[in-house]
This record gives sequence, C-alpha cells and structure tokens, in this order.
Amino acid sequence: MSSKEEASMDPELDDVDPTLAAALKKTLEKRGALGGMKAKIRAELYKVIDHSDDEPRSKTLSDRDFIMNELVRDYLLHCKLNYSLSVFTPESGQPEMFLGRSQLAKEFGIVETNAKFKNLPLLFTLISKVHPQGWDFFKLKD
Repeated sequence: MSSKEEASMDPELDDVDPTLAAALKKTLEKRGALGGMKAKIRAELYKVIDHSDDEPRSKTLSDRDFIMNELVRDYLLHCKLNYSLSVFTPESGQPEMFLGRSQLAKEFGIVETNAKFKNLPLLFTLISKVHPQGWDFFKLKD
C-alpha cells in the first residue's frame, strides 16, 4: 500500500504531502520505532477484538503449558518485547504475574553457577543442555 493510499484511508491525512509521509515512515523505520508502533496497534486491536478489557479470559492452562509460557515470557522480557508480551499474556491465558526467573529455574532443575548466564533467558540454558555444542552454540564470550 502506498503512502498516498494509506493517507487516503484517514480523512485527516488527505492533505498530507506523500513525500513528507514517505520521509516520516523511513525515519521511523530507521530509528526502529515503526515496528514498535505497529506492535502496539496490533496489541490494542487484539484487546478490542478479544474484549480482554471487559472480561478476564478464563482459559485453564495445564502445568506444562503454564511453564512453557513462562519460558516464552522470560525470553520476551529479556528481549524487551513488551508489546509482544502484552498480546501474548492475555492470548495465552497466562496470569499477569510472572512466576520469576529463579522459580522457573527451580522447575527445570537449573542451577546457574556462571553469572554471565544469569543475564540470559532460561531458554538459552535449556537449549545449551540439549544441543551438541552446548554453550558454544551461542558463541558466548567471557
């Protein structure tokens, strides 16, 4: 969809110069802001469609799904994917409160002895335990 077509979808934007709109879009993309804006809009649209503001979702999670979702949440938090997390949490039926990294590590029997790995998502630790290259798979340096 061209900038002119996008602008014509909103009557308030009909008089926006297409060159200005294209330059603005390019600048927002370059700064990495456009993706976050689109994600926030998708999250808000999901809330409207799902009515998650009106009624809490009463999805029953198995223990397995709960723990797997917590691993995903740990990863999203680590990567600061807040808008993705804002969609993931209600969509998955996960409680708002995060179980916590240390409790999640206990669930998997993970004892982290190296401080550098404590700053990584637990998925990294789990993958390193099953991948033939171990931590070398991630090419982590001291």
